[in-house]
Amino acid sequence: MRRVLALVGVMVLVGCGADTEPVPTVEDDRPASPEEVFSLLSVALDESDFSSAAQLSDSSQFPILAIAEGKGPREAAALTSADLRAVGANFWSGFATQLRSAVDAGLADLAAGPATRSVAGNSEFATIELTLPREASVRTIVLRDTTEGWVVDLIASFPSPLLGLVPNAAQVIRSSGDVGLREALTGYEDSVNFVLERSGVDEPMLNQAALAALEAIVR
Repeated sequence: MRRVLALVGVMVLVGCGADTEPVPTVEDDRPASPEEVFSLLSVALDESDFSSAAQLSDSSQFPILAIAEGKGPREAAALTSADLRAVGANFWSGFATQLRSAVDAGLADLAAGPATRSVAGNSEFATIELTLPREASVRTIVLRDTTEGWVVDLIASFPSPLLGLVPNAAQVIRSSGDVGLREALTGYEDSVNFVLERSGVDEPMLNQAALAALEAIVR
């Protein structure tokens, strides 16, 4: 099966008898739809299970988060897969703290609209809007369909803080020697194109950052 400080975790594996079936977890199965991924993410954040939240994210984008933490390109390039997963978990920890101040209920009960699907480049995306009552605002979480299933696309979900870091992240990936990460730059391109298609003429700074990111990716 298929596997958003500037969101959504683990379903508990319940004991089952002859007439019951186990509930899927991040470890044993990946959900088949973006709505399921969002549901798992919201539960993970509610339970402060940030490692599982990281598992539901596009891990190829974790080098961007490492740079956001202040690591230089060389330092970021030296991070192991485990180090990068910890960076992803730390990101979600900060996001959950911010999110709790904007909602009235637990994070597992977030008011979310239906997923709206679209295509950018060679990837299918799903956009889910969250209503944040205390801020009287809406936040968008974007997921992307990958070979490993639906994952939270960090670039598309958090373009304002992350787009400007993509050029350095691309440098990190190219110097890491990780073939899988290098191949993931194609996904970066689709994510940036998704942002460009959504931002419009009213966000010139975001557009400029997106264009610079694209140039760095295809270089």
